[in-house]
Amino acid sequence: MNLFISNIDYKIDENELKSIFEKFGKVKSIKILVDPESNKSLGYGFVKMGSEYEGQKAIIRLNNKLFRKRKL
Repeated sequence: MNLFISNIDYKIDENELKSIFEKFGKVKSIKILVDPESNKSLGYGFVKMGSEYEGQKAIIRLNNKLFRKRKL
């Protein structure tokens, strides 16, 4: 299941985002989009979970959860 994640703190990197989502199942891939000129995070990206069940579990537990003063 591919999840769109918005409002990611600009200082969170893909490894940290992966560690947040791994608590809910297998993470197949992580992609935080970055500005091509500055190489800085745009504050959103995608997390591909191992299954629909794991993705739904992550959504239920993480939707509007506060990470570094920003709600995912």
